[in-house]
Amino acid sequence: MPVKPEKANGIKFEMFVFDALPFARNPLVLEARRADDFSPVKNAEGVDSPRTCREDQLRQFARWFRAAGVAVDCDPTGLPRPRWRFRRSLAWTPRRSRGAGPNFSQNQP
Repeated sequence: MPVKPEKANGIKFEMFVFDALPFARNPLVLEARRADDFSPVKNAEGVDSPRTCREDQLRQFARWFRAAGVAVDCDPTGLPRPRWRFRRSLAWTPRRSRGAGPNFSQNQP
């Protein structure tokens, strides 16, 4: 059974960036596209989850590659495909220094 106190009985430590602005000596506010600078992780699954954050980062990396002139195949949401995976077993190490260097393998879903 939930308890409802008659008066406040706790302290909330959560603070947002705008709560800290009065304490800043020289505050500077920048406006940016949400897709470039913000992808929260608030839930274990679904919206604002580690999966959606990872996908947002992959979309950002694809935008950076396209801005540099690299062709990137993406789905309609901007998520790049194919995905690439680093294979540690084939990675360059000092013992394997005579090899060709790092190896990457394409990992398509």
